[in-house]
Amino acid sequence: MNEIIEKRPEEYAPTLSTSMVLVELHQRVPTFRKLDKRQTAKVNYDAKAHRDTASVNKKYLKCDELTAVNKVKADQYKFHIGSTIPWLDGGIRGLYNKFYQGYMVEMGGWTTLFDEKVVAFMEVYSWEKTQSQARMGSMYDPRLYPSEDQLRRRFGVEINYLPLAETGDFRCDVGREGIEVMKTGYDKLLNDRKVAAYQDIYQRLLVPVQNMSDMLDYSEGEKPKGFRDTLIPNVEAMLEVLRVCNVADDPEMERTRLSIAQVLEGVTCDSLREDPYLRSTTKRDIDSIIKTLPTLNI
Repeated sequence: MNEIIEKRPEEYAPTLSTSMVLVELHQRVPTFRKLDKRQTAKVNYDAKAHRDTASVNKKYLKCDELTAVNKVKADQYKFHIGSTIPWLDGGIRGLYNKFYQGYMVEMGGWTTLFDEKVVAFMEVYSWEKTQSQARMGSMYDPRLYPSEDQLRRRFGVEINYLPLAETGDFRCDVGREGIEVMKTGYDKLLNDRKVAAYQDIYQRLLVPVQNMSDMLDYSEGEKPKGFRDTLIPNVEAMLEVLRVCNVADDPEMERTRLSIAQVLEGVTCDSLREDPYLRSTTKRDIDSIIKTLPTLNI
């Protein structure tokens, strides 16, 4: 009787390629700013300076509606940067697959809000052009103002998602030895990118935790440092970055996040101002965590 050998399923080991997707964000908002060559030449001539000493840039349209568009753009970009890690030149960043759905929903919401603000701006565009003419005097140039259709196409948000290639995706006909060299080089590239991305996260974390340490560095009877109510929220915001950007499930990064969260549990800025003992122990614990952070040479 032939012996039946049961084949065990291969164990699945997650990799960077299966844990992360690449994402690039493109935002388009006209600056409504232009170098005024005539005024630049005049300023330098009147000052008896070299012609490239000073430059005059004119802001040829500004209004609350345009400011609102730029604020949404900045807020969306801030969320994007806080939810991803640097990966490739040109703005391509890494997004943890675990948070892909939440990221996509949040970015979609920002894009919808962006479009709404653009519509509000376009509704006042014609009026604001006439206001600019009165405001700018002889610096006004009607050629700077496109038609509404042309201008609307200059606003936009585009989000592209790209897969991260596996090492085994090399299918070029370069021979087995060539493929192995390519795989080795690609593995090294992936690791280098991961190290650089994690360095970026730790550098960003160090800013608010070091600031917290500095702001808590005074004893009872000494002059308070006068820290703001953003002291703790700034650190907590970085804890969220550590949570969503830990694409390799690095245990050291997770331990760092949990340690800081434990130190800040139940702590408020008011309690730190009023309780010298709490202030002292919190600083001590934060300083201990700072000492454990990987150096910039990890």
